[in-house]
Amino acid sequence: MALTNQSNSNLHNLRLTLATRVELGDVMLYLYLAIFVRQYFWIINSNALAWTLTIPLAAICWYVYVASKPLPAARYGRSFWLLAALPLLGIYALRAAFPDHSFDVLNYHILHGERSLRGTLFLPGDFFPTTTPFNPAPDTLTAISRHLLGYRLGTIVNWLVLVWAAQVADRILRSFVKRVWLRSVCVLVVFLAEHLLFEISTYMVDLLTLPLLLEATYLTLSVSRTEIPVCPPSDPSSAKNRQECPSYRASFCQVALLLGVSTAFKITNLTVALPLLLLWAFRFWQTGGLARQLKTAAAGLLIFVLPLLPFCIYIYRLTGNPLFPIANIFFKSPYWPTHGGWDNRWGPVGFWQTVAWPVMVVFKPERYSELAVYSGRLSLGVIAAITALIFVRKNSELRGLCLILLATSLLWTVAALGYSRYGLY
Repeated sequence: MALTNQSNSNLHNLRLTLATRVELGDVMLYLYLAIFVRQYFWIINSNALAWTLTIPLAAICWYVYVASKPLPAARYGRSFWLLAALPLLGIYALRAAFPDHSFDVLNYHILHGERSLRGTLFLPGDFFPTTTPFNPAPDTLTAISRHLLGYRLGTIVNWLVLVWAAQVADRILRSFVKRVWLRSVCVLVVFLAEHLLFEISTYMVDLLTLPLLLEATYLTLSVSRTEIPVCPPSDPSSAKNRQECPSYRASFCQVALLLGVSTAFKITNLTVALPLLLLWAFRFWQTGGLARQLKTAAAGLLIFVLPLLPFCIYIYRLTGNPLFPIANIFFKSPYWPTHGGWDNRWGPVGFWQTVAWPVMVVFKPERYSELAVYSGRLSLGVIAAITALIFVRKNSELRGLCLILLATSLLWTVAALGYSRYGLY
């Protein structure tokens, strides 16, 4: 009888956790986690056995993530689905009939996806290896969608991640725009950006990390507005500390996981990850309790590294560069030029253009992307952020948002060419 009651209690707790914590993005996140768990099983030759082990282990990791979420699941009303999700679906439907013929997709993304579903990126006796061996994790995700729905409709994963990202944007805007219908319109305006819509029906991987980066930003901003309480430095044995500190630690660990997955998907996402992690480091320094904060930081950094580790080890053993082909000027792998292989078609030229590029880009759209058009969103955003930092200093959440925008924009210019697809965030 006692065992039965315990079992019923555990089942009730599981249902309660799923009902109060799970959102659309959490369902999608399971696939993200499964992809990296699968990479850890590359050492197993049997593909069937590797996936058999991956599915339940990824479910355990996913449940730990969901159960430790510091905030309950948000609810989105009819206005969001009618004014934000539905228009994005309509835009996707206009382009879904046309198969993706993008150069990078035909050149290596499809190959990466098919290979990673079956094992490692390179095969023994390979006669047609990939020429650009980036981490195949995002291509694994699109390959799953492509196998389930076919080549044309496989791109619907992009619409799903955009809806997920739009939901996070809705949560970020809730403290600024109170009216529900107006906020949904604002969310739609945010996502009606030319380069987001350009990729919505392709197998390019840049959209896939947007919801992860925005979720990490939202959790970081939530600490600013004390929605997630910060551990007080005094009296660590108090009941208040015991209640508040776990939420704070869980929040940072979740941010670290989201940023680690984003960076593993595309290394240029470090331009977002580094400013957010530095902001958390500053908060740790402010909070006090050095030993406790060091433990939290160490746990978060370990979680950040975990998604990157399997592929970095794999590619290092093959090439001598754990970030191959990036940063080869430092690692000097014989399989890639030591100058790094950056594309000189894009981005600023010279120091002053680099400093002013987020604003100047609107005047040089031909160096911003292949489309050679730009609406100037980032330029307006940077000007607005600088203005807000000068005149609106008391709102800590707005101040944090402005600092994040300015820091990520500068890093995007310096480290990611100032190129459109690397700066969608």
